[in-house]
Amino acid sequence: PGTRPEVIVNTCTKISEIISSAEVTKVRQALIGERGGALIPLMEMLETRDHTALTHVLRVVNQLVGQKDLALESDVYAGEHFHQNMALVGLIPAVLKFASLRYPPTIRLQAAAFVRSLSFASVSSQQSLVACGGLPVLALLMATPFQAEGRSIVITAIDCVEKVLEIKTETRQSMKNDLSRLFCKFGMLKPLTLRLYDVVSAATNNPNSPNNPNNPNSPNSPDPSIDQSNNNDNGSNTSSPGNPSNP
Repeated sequence: PGTRPEVIVNTCTKISEIISSAEVTKVRQALIGERGGALIPLMEMLETRDHTALTHVLRVVNQLVGQKDLALESDVYAGEHFHQNMALVGLIPAVLKFASLRYPPTIRLQAAAFVRSLSFASVSSQQSLVACGGLPVLALLMATPFQAEGRSIVITAIDCVEKVLEIKTETRQSMKNDLSRLFCKFGMLKPLTLRLYDVVSAATNNPNSPNNPNNPNSPNSPDPSIDQSNNNDNGSNTSSPGNPSNP
């Protein structure tokens, strides 16, 4: 915790280069193997108060969590087991706290990416996310103002909510009712409604959006092969007893 921010940044840069150049399974093995235990120092680096250093640490965590694993599913160091180890040592809740609105968008974007990685992973990883407090965190992400960097956070939150509602257990094929009630309890309903409205409004106002009727490629746009002016003229030429043009 007392390490200088520049040291943390340099360390994370080197770790990131190793992850990018090596098979992610081997890196995970080094972190959670018998001689590993490097997840704890990674958690300790998250205690820094320097936002630049904190962003670098979160990027390393997301590299480890988000990269696809080439190992067999039975491999103890496959992604699912790695996520379980993160939950066991407390790394998942340690990262989730950075979704708070009191952190800058750069840090919250990394927290949102972390939530997305777990939401789109195995059922076990999704369950670990929920068990570690992922539902109120999704509500926090959903409450982000829909502007600038907030757009990416909101869209990520919407995608994650959809995936979380698909969680199944060994005894139940659907947890949707229970999870929906919990989402409402954590105040998800109002921000979800507002953000969905923001997304639709942004898509409609975007000139390149297929939802914009002014886009020539939109299914709602008028057919250019139809002469709208002729239609209007035909409608205006309807004969009436008081019309001088009526024979």
